[in-house]
Amino acid sequence: MAGITSTGLGSGLDINSIVTQLVAAERTPQTKRMAIKEAALQSKISALGSIKSAMSDFKTSLSALRYGSQLNKISATSSDTGTLTATAFTNADPANYQMEVQQLALSHGLSSQAYASSSTVVGTGTLSIRFGTTSYDVGNNPTGFSPNAQKAALNIAIDSDHQTLGGIRDAINAAKGGVTASIINDGTGDRLVLNSTDSGEANSLEITGTGSLTTLSYNAASHPMTETQRSQDALLKINGLNVTSASNTVSTAVKGLTLNLQQAQPGKLVNLSVGQNNDDIVTAVQGLVDKYNAFATSIQSVSAYDAATKTAGALLGESTARAALSGARNLLSTTIEGLTGSVRSLPDIGIKTQADGTLALNSSTLNSALTKDHNGVIGLFAVSGIPSNSSILYSGSTSDTLAGTYAVDVTVNAEQAIITGAAASSMIVDATNNALQISVNGITSGTINLTNADYSATPDQLAAELQTQINGDSALKAAGVSVTVGYDSISGTFSMNSQAYGSASTIELMSITGGGTDIAGLTAGQLDTGVDIIGTIGGFASTGVGQTLTVDSGDAKGLSAQITDSLIGSHGTLQFSRGLIEQLDKLTDSFLNPRGSLDTKISGLQDTITKMGEQQAIFNKRMDALQESLFRKFNAMDRLLGSLQNTAGSLTQMLASLPLSVKTSSR
Repeated sequence: MAGITSTGLGSGLDINSIVTQLVAAERTPQTKRMAIKEAALQSKISALGSIKSAMSDFKTSLSALRYGSQLNKISATSSDTGTLTATAFTNADPANYQMEVQQLALSHGLSSQAYASSSTVVGTGTLSIRFGTTSYDVGNNPTGFSPNAQKAALNIAIDSDHQTLGGIRDAINAAKGGVTASIINDGTGDRLVLNSTDSGEANSLEITGTGSLTTLSYNAASHPMTETQRSQDALLKINGLNVTSASNTVSTAVKGLTLNLQQAQPGKLVNLSVGQNNDDIVTAVQGLVDKYNAFATSIQSVSAYDAATKTAGALLGESTARAALSGARNLLSTTIEGLTGSVRSLPDIGIKTQADGTLALNSSTLNSALTKDHNGVIGLFAVSGIPSNSSILYSGSTSDTLAGTYAVDVTVNAEQAIITGAAASSMIVDATNNALQISVNGITSGTINLTNADYSATPDQLAAELQTQINGDSALKAAGVSVTVGYDSISGTFSMNSQAYGSASTIELMSITGGGTDIAGLTAGQLDTGVDIIGTIGGFASTGVGQTLTVDSGDAKGLSAQITDSLIGSHGTLQFSRGLIEQLDKLTDSFLNPRGSLDTKISGLQDTITKMGEQQAIFNKRMDALQESLFRKFNAMDRLLGSLQNTAGSLTQMLASLPLSVKTSSR
């Protein structure tokens, strides 16, 4: 059997190569198909990821336009910021003002005698501190004091733990009652230095020390403390009119403006220009346009078909991407319900759709719209309520509130709780009636002590004394409640009212101690409860809480407005709109949240890839089994061929060893 050879093992065939090629021929087509399919799926995931990122950026750009307070900005520009600056609020009127800062406001400063050190014992007792206007004699000594009714009195008990100079300083500062204390060494010793926190002529200090603390007194009767700085008001002129302010921060002189006085410059005029600041809103609108364009472009780039290169985008024909873009386009082309002015849609402010589907902003048109209908531009983007009457303040809404214009009507005004005394037969405060206890809005005070005096000639000072001492009570201060006490010179009566409005506003003069029956006509047991506002918004029944009406049902359900005047009847209208941003927020959330369309689609594609991997693993096992089977078969064949080769070899040897005659005869 010439021609049968051996490679050393079996038949000598390269079985490994044969089997490998056979398995590869079976494996390769399937593997390629799977790889191509996985690459396509990964490309879709990547494309959806880029769309998600672009949509997220678009959503972020919405935040700058979400709230009306962000968009309604007024700026105030000073010609000399070293002399005066100003902050403008949304209710400021555009105007130009000529201002002259003649004098800055100063706070009151007092200094004690010199002590050896801060650890020197001064003594125990009580420091009673009042704020008000001090009168002086020609020697600059205090001769009289008129309390400031707007400032609560301060009573600080100094015990043995705080009887040193440093301890008294710490106790005063811990009280946080409008006075700061420090210790300064002037070379002769340590002095306790007190300063009123608030500046202004009406915020000077009157201090009465008892026990061992009489050395820290400063009043008409005793003034061992030395005045280091007299309190004074700021003086300025606004368009030639004299203005006085207790503070260098003036917030009541011009509506919507807070003036910050930096230094006195008598004779120097500073121009203050007040106008609408549109820079932020223009920037925010441009940001929205830019981010939308990036979002739209990202979808178009992965969804288009390039005819020139005959290349399809990864998401060509994919519905999720088209739905995202279509939804945004539809919202951006809508007219906003509830708006009735010149601005109702994006084209009204200069935003138009271009041929390629992106947006373009005409800044001139936007600025013009802001000038003509600023509230309309705000309503175009933000959830907003635009009142026709300045006495209406939009308070809020809920998701139930529908856009529209709603009439506001009041049938019962909100009222504060108020008690009024009888005509005062006496205005003397003494040991029989100098202590009282009061409850305000459900908060009960401690015992409130009044300064003994005959107030017959100065009833306004008695009103101020009552107000400051009541408002200085620690329990009332901690709860943030306060009262106003007034005197009517025509009826000769005192009144006391809670600052809050509505049924939660209560006031009760609980007791007067010392044996007296009244304090200037106000008697123990008097009480009153405030009244909640009653009215309607859009004709719908509304719940009144204090001065605020909130609609209970109907189209305006959840709409709230605060009524700040005391008129009965029609208060005009409240124009409510939901704006674009809320709707765009909902749309983008539906795609971007963890269970949204984009994540659901991406998750589905990833699941498909996972299943393909599982299928590939099963296929690979089949190929491994096939390879093992082929090896077994080829190895068996190899062994058979090897056996045949061995037999052939043996026969060849046997024939070779036969005698020649046998070989010849065999022929």
